[in-house]
This record gives sequence, structure tokens and C-alpha cells, in this order.
Amino acid sequence: MLIYGIFCSYQVVRADEEGLSDVYNSITYQGVRANEEEEVLLDVYNLAEVFRLNYEEMERKFKVYIYKDGDSKTFYRTPRKLTGKYSSEGYFFQNIRVSKFVTEDPDEAHSFFIPISCHKMRGKGTSYENMTIIVQNYVDSLIAKYPYWNRTMGADHFFVTCHDVGVRATEGHPFFHLPFQLEEMTLRSGQLWVSEQVIETLKSGDTGPLVYQKRFYRTKFCICPGGSQVNSARITDSIHYGCVPVILSDYYDLPFNDILDWHKFAVILREKDVYDLKQILKNITQEEFVTLHNNLVKIQKHFQWNTPPVRHDAFHMVMYDLWLRHHVIK
Repeated sequence: MLIYGIFCSYQVVRADEEGLSDVYNSITYQGVRANEEEEVLLDVYNLAEVFRLNYEEMERKFKVYIYKDGDSKTFYRTPRKLTGKYSSEGYFFQNIRVSKFVTEDPDEAHSFFIPISCHKMRGKGTSYENMTIIVQNYVDSLIAKYPYWNRTMGADHFFVTCHDVGVRATEGHPFFHLPFQLEEMTLRSGQLWVSEQVIETLKSGDTGPLVYQKRFYRTKFCICPGGSQVNSARITDSIHYGCVPVILSDYYDLPFNDILDWHKFAVILREKDVYDLKQILKNITQEEFVTLHNNLVKIQKHFQWNTPPVRHDAFHMVMYDLWLRHHVIK
């Protein structure tokens, strides 16, 4: 079974808030701006035309069956609170249940969603040991009751988590594996480099949400070191505020790396480059920076969670990744 580690994205937009690789046939959608299809072909993608056509095929054909077993009063429904840095898990639960991807017929499904929320378990104070037992018992019951797992040994099943709690909760099951885990992203942890003046401001203790946001808006580059653990990453805020991320890591598998060309909107360096970081950034010309920044703005929509979901947002990008995996499985 696939454990899909969705990133904790930077922003969630509600409908009631203001301000709201094969090639396939195309499809027309009502209400889509005329220039939106052209936007998809921008050079921020590894293979723009392939992405466009595959994405359209995904929208047209992809079907997911959601298992209905489990006590709905516990961990098998949309998490009640859709706030905080782990809210992406809840928004995925909510969005997929109302999306056109859901099918009531498991025989026509390409993928099977196991709707157990480790985020909800975490909120109830469930221990890691009990989480493991709950998850294992639930999956074992699905294997015994339905024939779909055994057709592919669970390769077309997926489980969604937004943090390492979900990974630890699945350690007890022999069929779980992590071939497709995305980096987890969190908020409000970044360190910036712009000038000595800004560095002094950071040291002064003048903090708060407004100050934090203003620093991002007036900063050209945001330093995103790997940190001691994945959830210490700072990339999400950088994307949100239009600050070009400078990623210092030797091991990150960046979100949507097969789709997006991260070198077009981020500065990606090895960890040992930290000693020359200041000079490396100074050597980036204004023209190069403008190109990076403009491309960063273009991809912001892919990292935003919305409810209801909108085309090309984070929810749809996750579904697109699952759709691509379906072709490998089949």
C-alpha cells in the first residue's frame, strides 16, 4: 500500500472567504478562463505539454473508491478541525469526498483510498502503539472482506498522512511501504538572509505574525535548510510570500518534482554550499532573480489548498500524482 505523505501547504482558501509519462486526448471545461490552458504550458514544467494532456485525462477518467468501513465516530471521517499546520490531511479528506473522482463502484476504480486519519488519532491522544494496532486491524479487515487488495497486493491502495505520525502508525503492517512520500512542509520556521540590517532585526526579538509576513514580502531570497527533521522545512512560506526559496539539502525529494522544474523558481544547493552562500546569492543577477520570482508566482497555485478545490490546486496535483502512479501499477 502507498503511504502518501502530503505536504502541509501554506494557505487554505474557503469558498466563503473574500478574494477567493503518456499523452492523452484533451477535454473542454465550462467556466475555465480562455488563457488558463496557455498558463499550463509555461516553462516551469519539466514536460509542459505532457503534463497538460495527462492532467486533462486524469480529470476525465480517474476514479477512486473510498472504503466505507470503520466507526465514523472515531478516525474514519473528515477531521473536524481544518486548521493548523497539519490541516492539509483534513482538506484532502473533505475534498475527495465531494470530488468527481469518487466512484461508488469499486470495480471501476483505479485507486482505493483507505480513509483513516492519523491526524485525528493524534488529536485524541492515541499512543503510537495503539495507532499501529488500529491501523493494522482496519487494513486487515479490508483485506479479509474485499477482493481488491489481493489483486495488486495493495499497490493500488493509498493512505494519506501529513506528518510522521502516520508513518509511525503504519510501521506494524508488513504491506505498507513508502515509495512515494512527499516532503512535509510547515509554517513559521524560516530564517532569512537579505542584509545585515534584516539579520539584526531578526535578532532583536521583534516578532509576531505581521512582522513575520512583512519580512517575507521585502525579502528576495529565503534560506530553507534541511533541518534535523523534515517538518522543519521552510519552503511553503517562501512560495506563499513570493520569496525565492534557497534549498540547502542533499536528500529532499521535492513535491511534484516529476512535474515541476524546481530550478526555474528556486535556488537548489548542496549542504556544503552553505559556506559560500552569501557570495552565491550575490552572484545571481537582477535579471535572473526576476525570472525566478516570476516563475515562483506562476506555481503558487499548485501549493494552495482550497475548499471546494479548484483546478491545478494542491488537491488536484496530489490526485494527478496518484493518477500517474496508476499507470505504473496497471
